[in-house]
Amino acid sequence: MALGAKSKGALIVISTLLVGIVLGALSMNWYTRRQLRHIPNPRFFERSTIRLIEPRDEAQREKVSEILAEMTPRLKELDARHREAVHSLVDSVNRALKPHLDAEQWARIEDRERRFNDMIKKWGNGRGGPRRGRPEGPGGHKPPPPPGE
Repeated sequence: MALGAKSKGALIVISTLLVGIVLGALSMNWYTRRQLRHIPNPRFFERSTIRLIEPRDEAQREKVSEILAEMTPRLKELDARHREAVHSLVDSVNRALKPHLDAEQWARIEDRERRFNDMIKKWGNGRGGPRRGRPEGPGGHKPPPPPGE
């Protein structure tokens, strides 16, 4: 069964589109991970630093581990404060935007926040889930009611 010229053209366009989608998704994943790898995760900081240093012997490994263990609580606290500051800023931006957006626009903001939270949950490491002291949804708000309600 031979394909006609129109069928071949459509098949080429669809194949190109699918390849573009796959490459775009892979590129975005790579880019996001590349950007976030510079942010030390307190949970893995000690282990990854020891692996990076490659201690010469057990005595050096113990001393390095001891120093890193002393710093880990401070790094965790700094990380938590940083995340709270970013979340607070995003909440402020959302509160400022909300009065100027219609229901559809606000739903897109909420969808972005939901997708981001889902991504963080997939990565695990204790960073996912509802934020402390913050109701679900951007800015801690429910979406505005549809027009006319």
